[in-house]
Amino acid sequence: MKFVRANLGLLTTAALILVPIAVMSYIIWRNPAPATAIVTVVPGLSTPVSPDTPAWPPGQVLVKPGQAGTPTTTPTLYSPFCSALLTAVQAAVPLQGVQFTSPGGASRAVAVYGVTTGETEQRAEGSLELDLARMLYLDKNGELRALWFATGYVDGSGTYYPMNIVDPRGKRAWATRQEAEAIFRQSGKGLRLILTGFLRGDKEIAWENCEQWAFANPPGICSLGLDLELASHGGSAQFIQTGLAPEDWFAFGWAIEFDGADADLPNNTGGCVP
Repeated sequence: MKFVRANLGLLTTAALILVPIAVMSYIIWRNPAPATAIVTVVPGLSTPVSPDTPAWPPGQVLVKPGQAGTPTTTPTLYSPFCSALLTAVQAAVPLQGVQFTSPGGASRAVAVYGVTTGETEQRAEGSLELDLARMLYLDKNGELRALWFATGYVDGSGTYYPMNIVDPRGKRAWATRQEAEAIFRQSGKGLRLILTGFLRGDKEIAWENCEQWAFANPPGICSLGLDLELASHGGSAQFIQTGLAPEDWFAFGWAIEFDGADADLPNNTGGCVP
């Protein structure tokens, strides 16, 4: 009887151990644990890449602009071609992002630095003809961006007005559409776009106050600028506040000044910017 009691005790203990194990095994079988991500390192990269990371073409690198080789949580993808372009723009642009200054008194100025891409085009706005050129610049995070801007326009009477700053000797960088086309068809020319006076804080261009600065602007530019601004539904406000140009918006009324910091740019740069 003692032997039977001992065996019954052992059987009871075994049941208390095995039954929970069986139950747990069944639960695990029905609810498998999430698979652990396998982390691999791509040769030439210092950032681990998980299987869920989107693939990229061979030869491209995962680099944050301005921090080459430094892993980040939100890296930007650049091919060797675009990385070379980014490096060239970084070397030529003294300041990145939209810049605000107070050149004197209560006036406020906004500016952006960049380099020309060599791309130009013409657009018609009613009876006006606008000449545009494209530039590359860096936003406040060091990302490569592109912006179209007006280099001049022709009014209904056929008079051409250039968007440039008269130098200390009283000369302009260009005075005709043909001269402007020859200049802006060159890529890598360092320049600054600047607008002074009629800003509302650091938020938007107050075109309705432009007439107070009419002495420093071409005739008719204030009404034209206001019309373009209304048509773009506040495009300049988005650009000034975020540093990102809305689609189909271009900078109009900004004076153009060449700063001499030119860059050696490759051709066909459009694929490297949003």
